[in-house]
Amino acid sequence: GDHRIGTHPVLPLSAAIGWMARTAERTHRDLRVVGLRDVGVHRGIVLDGSEPGELRLTLDRGTVEGGTLTLHARITSGDTQPHFGATLLLSAGPAVAPEAEAWRPTEGDDGLQVYRDADLFHGPLLQGLRRVVTREPTRLVAECALTDTPLAGGGWAAELHSPVLGDVVLQVASVLGVWHQQAGCLPLSVGAVDLYAPIPDGEPFRVVADDLRPTTGGVSVTATVTDPTGRVLQRWTDVGAVSTPDLAAKFAEAVAVRHEEGR
Repeated sequence: GDHRIGTHPVLPLSAAIGWMARTAERTHRDLRVVGLRDVGVHRGIVLDGSEPGELRLTLDRGTVEGGTLTLHARITSGDTQPHFGATLLLSAGPAVAPEAEAWRPTEGDDGLQVYRDADLFHGPLLQGLRRVVTREPTRLVAECALTDTPLAGGGWAAELHSPVLGDVVLQVASVLGVWHQQAGCLPLSVGAVDLYAPIPDGEPFRVVADDLRPTTGGVSVTATVTDPTGRVLQRWTDVGAVSTPDLAAKFAEAVAVRHEEGR
């Protein structure tokens, strides 16, 4: 219910990523997912009563090169309808993270305003964007923090990926697109995800969204997650956020519904 577009809940892309990654790790128990490539939403899952009764997750055998297992994952309904897909990279441990600058003290603006203004549609359990540190036409630095809420007892989370905290990364990338496009934006693809460490549960982290490039129907943004010391925790490259004329109205509708519910 906290990931509702309009009046209906929608399965988050970050949750689908978690399902694919966790299943790969349970299949290859000595390895963990350290990256993803070519993540895509082919047909989203809207929980409006018409959603499929069963989803199927398929992993191929993959190939091994240089200590990294590369395999392909896809989520389908029935035998033919694709919903999500990605290439997963597994190894015994993550690569060495690149370095970034340590945080500098700053006040910034109230980040929760993006939810009140319906720039984003997310409810309280997903509202992790707490402060806008820097806002520029093609760059956003956001300070975030959120208590991680397990989905299905943790069944949608991998060693280095939380579906809830990962969704916050996509939110920051999307809201930069919203401000650039002056329209609602929804993330439907990610070119690459590099996971160096998990995002901390309930502790502050920053997301730097930059490298914004207009695309057909939206924008592409790169989002880098850091801790206060400047250590890079994750990098989400080429987040493809799509804008359609009706999205802004659906975001506002979701906010209005929560307001009526007293949330």
